[in-house]
Amino acid sequence: MDFLRFALLGLGIGALYALASQGLLVIYRGSGVLNFAQGAIGMVGAYLYWEMRVKHGLPNVFAWIIAVAGSALIGVAAHMLVMRQLKRASPLARIVATLGMLIVIQSLAVLRYGARVTPLQSQLPENPIRIFGINVSADRFILLGIAVVLTIALHLFYKRTRFGMATTAVAENQRA
Repeated sequence: MDFLRFALLGLGIGALYALASQGLLVIYRGSGVLNFAQGAIGMVGAYLYWEMRVKHGLPNVFAWIIAVAGSALIGVAAHMLVMRQLKRASPLARIVATLGMLIVIQSLAVLRYGARVTPLQSQLPENPIRIFGINVSADRFILLGIAVVLTIALHLFYKRTRFGMATTAVAENQRA
C-alpha cells in the first residue's frame, strides 16, 4: 500500500521531470548541445511571473505572457551571443558555456531577488481526489496529463512535420 501511495504522490514531480527533460531534448535536437542553463531560464520566467503578478498586480494572462516572452528572449540571447559563437567549438566547450550561463543567470537572480525562497500559490486546483483510499491532489493528475499530451504532440511534431524532421537532421549534421 505504501508503494501505491508514493507512486500516486510522485505523479506530479514525475510529470515535472518529464516536462523538463522534454525541454532539454527539444533544445538538443535543435542545437546538438545539452543546455544546462535551461532550468535557470525557466527560473527567470517564474520570477518574472511573480514580479508581474504580485508586485505589479498584472492580470494572470499578462503576467504569463511577459514571463514566457522574457524566458524566450533570454534563450534567444543565449543562442545568439554565446552558442552561435561556439558553433565550431567542441561539444565539451559548448556544455561548459551552458554551465557558465547557468551560474550567471542564477547569480543575477540572487542579486535581484535575494537568496530566500519565495512561495507562490499554485495556479492549478489542489482539491484532493481519493484513489484506493489515498488522497492525491488534483494538480498531480493535471501535470501528468500535460506531460502526456506534450509528449505525444512533440513526438508527432518531430516525426510527421517537415520542420521537425529538418530540426532533427540539423542536430545530426549541421552542414546538411
